[in-house]
Amino acid sequence: VDSEHGCAGYPLYAAGHFDAFRMHAERMAGQLAGYARVVVNCPACVWAMRTQYRAYGVPLAPAVEHTSEFLEGYIERLPILKKRAAAFYQDPCYLGRWLGVYDAPRKLAAKAVDDVREFSRARGQAGCSGGGGLLPTTMPAVARAIADERLTEVREAKVSTVVTACPTCKRQLGRDDVEAIDLIELLAEATAR
Repeated sequence: VDSEHGCAGYPLYAAGHFDAFRMHAERMAGQLAGYARVVVNCPACVWAMRTQYRAYGVPLAPAVEHTSEFLEGYIERLPILKKRAAAFYQDPCYLGRWLGVYDAPRKLAAKAVDDVREFSRARGQAGCSGGGGLLPTTMPAVARAIADERLTEVREAKVSTVVTACPTCKRQLGRDDVEAIDLIELLAEATAR
């Protein structure tokens, strides 16, 4: 959607600005009124649009899907030309625990990575990247420490890539020795000629 309000408003919600969130949601819902489906790459925004708009009295006409949910229907048609050797998959908090979407991103990652590895705490028990709820803004040292703890398994396994389906997780987990890549970027890389 080419919209003046491309963000769903989750940062307003996370900051506790609930009246501003509701007003933003009303504007966004109005801009999306003519669409049947909206595909969003940020799990927190998908969660906000699916659950909090309604909770704040804002009806949303289109169905809202995360990019991994949308692309899962096209998985067999993806023209994969090259694959990465190994990568860990990081479950985004809002996509996994809050929306219950675990399999779609893994299936897509497996198309572009030969060895998709799981953290010891994955799916509903997954550790956070330290990027949610405005933590990097309000407590940057804590957010970085959480991310560094999460990367311990990656480093111990001598794997240099973490795939995630969340831009916030990607931002948190990228380091000099570990590349964090968004699932959509991974698929674009794997299908590029």
